[in-house]
Amino acid sequence: MPQEQSPSLETYRKGLPVEKKGNSSTGRKRFRSLLVGMAVIIIVLAAINFFQSPAAKTLAGTGNVQGIVVNKDGKPLNAEIFIAGTKWQTSTNADGQFSLTLPAGNYSLVVARNGMGNEYPISVQRGKIQDLGTIVLVSTPSPGD
Repeated sequence: MPQEQSPSLETYRKGLPVEKKGNSSTGRKRFRSLLVGMAVIIIVLAAINFFQSPAAKTLAGTGNVQGIVVNKDGKPLNAEIFIAGTKWQTSTNADGQFSLTLPAGNYSLVVARNGMGNEYPISVQRGKIQDLGTIVLVSTPSPGD
């Protein structure tokens, strides 16, 4: 800074000049607004995450899907029953019967045995039992059979 622009001694005779700061409550209001905004964003993201979770479906209620799996001759089959895209699964008992409790919603139920299977669209309703009846699992001959 050139000497012409430097402050005089009179400026400092009563001590160093103190710059007046803005209203401190304005800074607090900004900080509170920022905290509230962040809290709202966190709550919205948490709600979106929750409603996409299996826990939300469980809270919506559960229903039951049941049926019997047989071969083309009507004899009970041991088969695997699972819901596509989920970890929910069960097996048929010795009589070919199965029962699966699921959260309410729409699913694709797959009945499989020895690498073959059929897919069935199902709609599970809260507190209801959906009986699929008798499912005939027919094997398709492989080339050369």
